[in-house]
Amino acid sequence: MSSPERIQIAVLCEPVLVREALAHVLARDRRLRVVGQASVREGARRPWPADVVAVDLVGLQVDPRATVADVVAASGPARVLALVDDRRQLAEAVIGGARGALGPNATPEALADAAVALGRTAAAFDPADLAALLDELVAWRLAEEDAADRLARLTAREREVVEMLLAGARNDEIAAALVISPQTAKRHVQNVLRRLGVHSRLEAVALARRAGGRAWDRRKS
Repeated sequence: MSSPERIQIAVLCEPVLVREALAHVLARDRRLRVVGQASVREGARRPWPADVVAVDLVGLQVDPRATVADVVAASGPARVLALVDDRRQLAEAVIGGARGALGPNATPEALADAAVALGRTAAAFDPADLAALLDELVAWRLAEEDAADRLARLTAREREVVEMLLAGARNDEIAAALVISPQTAKRHVQNVLRRLGVHSRLEAVALARRAGGRAWDRRKS
């Protein structure tokens, strides 16, 4: 840690006015030193020389798990404090590596207190959220296992199709990449949806993302 007296914090928040207001309030707290600020999308993969990186996910249309994981990977020892919409987003942020969290109605003062707590300890969560967090983490793990089981049943070619769906490929792009006809590519996509038990490409992509690398690793083992 940079200093036992002052915690260095970076603020990632999408609306400029909200971000600057948060940074201003935090900078007035003698326990903290604001070392930088940026939008979440621009700052998630930037290395921050901070003890704590506050990431405001409230109302933001991003993958909480991936976003927090990007911050953790880029900022090394810095601990991520996530501001979240609900229990589901809280669980996803924790899975991504967040070590502390606050709800959508948290005040700047509460954020400052949580940042100081997180800068001085291993984690900072509201005790009232812990039971709900555990429930969400268990539910997430079960859903992850189910998704991995479904994906592991696919053939090698169907798994290639899933990977291309994850990349946003259309049927003609799948056909070109796999050197097959568009009709065959369409049939492969339909087979993938049927075998996964989903009704659309979006559902298939969501299921594959839920499983992460677990299904791919399970297939190799």
